[in-house]
Amino acid sequence: MTSTDGTDEHGPALVLGDGTRVTRGAKPLGTGGQGRVWGIEERADLAAKIYDRSPEPAQLRRLAAMLRADPLAGERLAPGQPPMLVWPVVLVEAGGRPVGYGMPYLDPAAHTPLSGLLQKQVRLRRFNGRAHWKFLLGVATNLAYMTAELHQQRFVVGDLSSANAVVDTNGYVTFLDCDSFAFTDSLTGESFGCDVFTDDYASPERQRGEQPTRQSDDFALAVL
Repeated sequence: MTSTDGTDEHGPALVLGDGTRVTRGAKPLGTGGQGRVWGIEERADLAAKIYDRSPEPAQLRRLAAMLRADPLAGERLAPGQPPMLVWPVVLVEAGGRPVGYGMPYLDPAAHTPLSGLLQKQVRLRRFNGRAHWKFLLGVATNLAYMTAELHQQRFVVGDLSSANAVVDTNGYVTFLDCDSFAFTDSLTGESFGCDVFTDDYASPERQRGEQPTRQSDDFALAVL
């Protein structure tokens, strides 16, 4: 709940880029290396990633570039299909300074991490016996198609792993943690890399500390 002095129980109230004041949910939806993800009470369609620390200038430039970009925007979604990417769509401020961004909300109860889909017991529990080989082949096809389309638009996933994507009960895939994608800002020409990777899916060159490429994404995709 937001008080009349512009604060809530977590600190300064959150304000979207259009000036709308919003309230984060009572508990975070998830945590990561950079911050926590919260539901937004006034916007059921949005979640907010709030950084644990004040973002550095390079991080703010990356975020600004992501807000200008809109990868896979031309893809036509089927009825009921969730977004392909949990991509930043609006800046979030608190106390007059940027603290994170808003992104499409995904219902955790309706999505399963790919890591769970690789486990028989999870498949049986979450998909009621529907996760047979044809279903799994469809998920793999969707994942490969999305990766190829991102490459076509000059984006590299970078940290492609079973933990950074989820699937719904219809087999539609959504990429998470998109703020680690590697890409070049079409406006400024600045390139943004990806310094994180998951050991089990990282190609040899990534293990050596090199920046990700389409080929390193393909390596991770083959492992998946």
